Parts: sequence; structure tokens; C-alpha cells
Amino acid sequence: MGKYGSKNRWLIFIAVGFELGSAVVAGLVIGSYVDEWAGTRSPYFTLVGLLAGGITGFTILIKMLKIRNDSKE
Repeated sequence: MGKYGSKNRWLIFIAVGFELGSAVVAGLVIGSYVDEWAGTRSPYFTLVGLLAGGITGFTILIKMLKIRNDSKE
């Protein structure tokens, strides 16, 4: 079973989902705030924030799943 017990094996997936979702939402919120602050008519910073949040979320996802696979071995 490795480092984690049988009860905790799904917790990593809950953490991955939470981290991915929160990174995307944080990017959207920050981008929207910057758009309002800069007074832009188009949502350029919101889109940049969404992209940055998605990239960050998937980077975290890959790292967490790599940690899970390493702990199985």
C-alpha cells in the first residue's frame, strides 16, 4: 500500500481537484481585478489570468500525481 493507508488513497485526488480549481479561480479573479483597475474594455487580463491559472493548476496536478506514483514504488 505504500506510504498512504487504504483510507487515504483518494485524498490525493481530492487535493488535486481542489488545487487545480483554486488556481484557475484565483487567476480569473486576479485578472478581472486588474482589468477593472486598468479600465480595459476587453477582458485581456482576465484571459491572461485564466491561462496563467490553468498552467499553474496543471503544473501542480502533474507534481502531485508524480509524488503519488513515486510513493507507490
